[in-house]
Amino acid sequence: MQKVERKFKIKLYINKKGQVSISDLAKNFNVTSETIRRDLTELKNENFIEKVHGRAISLQKETEDPLQERFYQNTKEKEIIALKAIKHLKENSRIFIDFGSTTLALCEEMSRINDLIIFTNSPLLAKTILDANSSHEVHIIGGKYSLKMHQNIGYTTINSILNEFVDLSIISTVAIDIEQGFFNENQHETEIARAMIKSSKECMLLADNSKINKNGIWKTCSFSQVHYLISEEKNSTISNICKKFSINYI
Repeated sequence: MQKVERKFKIKLYINKKGQVSISDLAKNFNVTSETIRRDLTELKNENFIEKVHGRAISLQKETEDPLQERFYQNTKEKEIIALKAIKHLKENSRIFIDFGSTTLALCEEMSRINDLIIFTNSPLLAKTILDANSSHEVHIIGGKYSLKMHQNIGYTTINSILNEFVDLSIISTVAIDIEQGFFNENQHETEIARAMIKSSKECMLLADNSKINKNGIWKTCSFSQVHYLISEEKNSTISNICKKFSINYI
């Protein structure tokens, strides 16, 4: 687990618990106490936590994060997907990236390619990309910032996306319905993904196989709108669907 992802997950963990000891964090994240102390010092400087007598205390008003479960699930699968996706990006391409745990994993691998022009509505993704490789040109799409969702949302965000046109949109998803396509659980995230897909030449969906036949509320897109579907390994049912819709299934 790289530093950016570890710090993010530490923050989520502390927010969930309210307060936690350094030894507990070291055990849960399988790193030394010294590493945890350095991470906590950075989080303290960023006003996320307070350090008191060997413990970290959350300074966030909300102790529950609706996205936190995603970031603890299928970490290895997301790393595999990220490495596959990087191989299919072209230098100097203009790219949209929406916010999700899998796209965060992708952004951590941006040292493997240079000179992308990236538009994202997530300050966290923007920082992660530039921490990995400063050769990329990163634009943060404006809007109302949601602390819980770690991204900008709303009309201003959607309008800004629709005013751009890029080579590729990279989209995460919560659920794959084998009849209907790709779904999300949040209306704001769905509307952002829809706008990105509409304003790009091609669409790349990132989804591990745990998403297959899961329930979603808001439909992001149909199979016919997707050009690349990247998973940790191929599923026979999804493979047949991708053949039908001429999707590059990786």
